[in-house]
Amino acid sequence: MAFTGHRSYKIYASARGENRRRVQQIVIARTERAMRLLCAQGYDTFLCGMAMGFDLWAAWAVLSVKADFPGVRLIAVMPFRGQEVKYPDSDKRLYYEIMDETDHSICLYDRYTSNRDYIDRNRAMLDHASMLVCYFNGESGGTASTVFDARNREMQILNICGHRAARRYNHNVDDRLITEIMKIR
Repeated sequence: MAFTGHRSYKIYASARGENRRRVQQIVIARTERAMRLLCAQGYDTFLCGMAMGFDLWAAWAVLSVKADFPGVRLIAVMPFRGQEVKYPDSDKRLYYEIMDETDHSICLYDRYTSNRDYIDRNRAMLDHASMLVCYFNGESGGTASTVFDARNREMQILNICGHRAARRYNHNVDDRLITEIMKIR
């Protein structure tokens, strides 16, 4: 399973004035609930691109369920070395905490070359996943490209974004799973 999602500033902007901390808590709680339900179905390997925002929050959620599901593995897939260098300090700290707990890490390139590095990272994760868990509110960008690529591959897509319009981006996923996760508000 792979993760993709918006950076935190996009998530906060689409939350329309809600408390940022509360928005983050809801996203992490929904993702953690999804991880618990999916682990119970046999999913055990989670690929994370380690970008600010949803990626880091999703990785945190995976780490929080590992005690209850000992076979769970978190694999960090970085597009290039030093991707975190320009992160705000709070995201940088979270990045390093997560990296200390990952089961494996993969770095595609030694240094940043172009935005293509991110595209390559996202495709590599999809190449090794059967499902995509995302936070996608419909805005264009890398998350949109990854969601549409997963859809073209007929992968299962679980979108945990709570916006009514965002529900249409779920694909091949049991409605009961979506309903259970969206109960968290």
